[in-house]
Amino acid sequence: MSLRPPALSYLTIYNSTLTSPEGTFQPDDEDAEEQAHILFYTSRDRAGTRDKMLRQVGLAKAITHFSDMFSEDPCNGIRSQARRMVLVSPEPNYWIHACVDLAKAPRMPSDATIKARDPLSKTTQTFDHLDSSVHDLSLRSLLLTGYSLFKLKHGSFSSILATLGREALELQMERHFTPWAWSWDIEELGDFGTSLGPTLHPLHKRMLPLVDEFAEQAAPYSCPLLLSPPYIIPSSSYSASYSQSSLPRYLLDRILPPVPQPESKAHSSSKLDADGRAEETTADAETKSSASTFLGLPAMNLNANMNTAVDPRKWTWPGYLTFGKGQSKATGKESVDFRAPPDTKEEAAQAEDPSVPVVMQPPPEADPVYDGDSPSNAQVNPDDLAEAMSTIGVVLPPSQERERSPTPEPAPEVITLTFHLSPNEDLQTTTKRKISCLTKDHLSLILVHPEDDSSEQIGENTALLDLVGKLLRAIKIVALNEESKTSSPTTASILQPKDRSILFKDSYSQSYNEFASKSEQHYNAQQLQNVHPDIAEVFSRTQHPQNFYAARKTTDPAGCVYVEVCRKEASLSDVDNIVASSIRQFYD
Repeated sequence: MSLRPPALSYLTIYNSTLTSPEGTFQPDDEDAEEQAHILFYTSRDRAGTRDKMLRQVGLAKAITHFSDMFSEDPCNGIRSQARRMVLVSPEPNYWIHACVDLAKAPRMPSDATIKARDPLSKTTQTFDHLDSSVHDLSLRSLLLTGYSLFKLKHGSFSSILATLGREALELQMERHFTPWAWSWDIEELGDFGTSLGPTLHPLHKRMLPLVDEFAEQAAPYSCPLLLSPPYIIPSSSYSASYSQSSLPRYLLDRILPPVPQPESKAHSSSKLDADGRAEETTADAETKSSASTFLGLPAMNLNANMNTAVDPRKWTWPGYLTFGKGQSKATGKESVDFRAPPDTKEEAAQAEDPSVPVVMQPPPEADPVYDGDSPSNAQVNPDDLAEAMSTIGVVLPPSQERERSPTPEPAPEVITLTFHLSPNEDLQTTTKRKISCLTKDHLSLILVHPEDDSSEQIGENTALLDLVGKLLRAIKIVALNEESKTSSPTTASILQPKDRSILFKDSYSQSYNEFASKSEQHYNAQQLQNVHPDIAEVFSRTQHPQNFYAARKTTDPAGCVYVEVCRKEASLSDVDNIVASSIRQFYD
């Protein structure tokens, strides 16, 4: 039986403090009052009824109100056997609520159940739901990412409601959240490193002084952000002003062009016939022919008749094995002659009668063709040439004037966009700011324009473009120098399972070994430390495979290191040493 993957059931956004304008509903119509709280709703059941929508939203509101009676922390999730219900409040009084159906597999009925079943009654299929297929923290991270992208493009919910009104807010929510929600691939949501945020460059400490130096020289663009997919290098001024990770995440996913991949020859040479089918090109036909025969030789026709098979004289031999014989007596058919057609009368006579001698004529003399090493193409020293020409009275211009001017370096490509950014002091207030993205050689420098931007266009500012070119060249030099120092891995290091570690700090993550893990142990440790802030370390181990998982908080600066040890012979003391070594690597 096939496993059914987890899928989104419905997504809604509501605000319990909203009311409909007076006169739009009856005073005793409670359903209309509840519907006025809902700003956005989408469901997998396209023909969902109004009552079903009100029941789903009413259940979420009732649970949050009930949990507020016993705890100061709001309820952020509801778990059942078949579903996960997650609630996120990104702004006061605004709630984003999503319901996801867990992965399930059809349950095989037992033999006793099959025998006791009434053949006339309708059978209902039962399922076994996988509780570990979806984790609450991954869904919460996804909902917060969707909200941050909405705020980046449109502004916060409260600011849109205050300036443009409810209709504009509902319209912008519909345009953003509907395609975004149904583009989820919940099976791929389990990567723990992706849920933490954008990843800092492994050479971030070496590149940060270069970016900060550029920030001092590029005023008023004082908050640069460097992108080297899939990594980022934020300047110190950018981290101090805008710590949210939505801008680099959006730019990495949608703005930067991917690395071009070479196109295969088979696809580039294909053509379509009149019926829309791919024609077989000459190269494909030769490949197909050579693949069906041995060493590209034509296949021999060996008949199944015993007499023919026994007598080699009756076999149909190819033309190049007839030794000049034009026909096969056994079949009476012409054999194929692969010899080149005669070019002269003597060769034609030789082909008809082998006794005629052939006089070989030398080929006509062709014009001499010199290669790159010939004297005509050899390089000449300009100083020696000037000295030789001076002996016969010819004076050449100075060598500086004879030198060709260098080719100017291409300028980076400039794209200017507008986003809504919120400072660290007030995350609910957003302001429109222009963003310029200067891309060159798969490196992009993001510059945030000042609020009262009255300066000239960046593409016309030659001094700023020169600074950008120097910065990008310096970044490439640092990366190339580090790449030259890395040695080729040994066979033992390749076969040995590698330990993985990642640091989460200030809305960004950092890893030196391409951290990729979908284990729920990391999510459990993160959730445990969020609920109980006093817990500094969490250690766990799985049986299949026998891996250790550790999460340790760091105090100076504040952060958390997550480690996965993939060696089953490791002990708990070894894991503790690996965690301490990872912390020193990140901070030292």
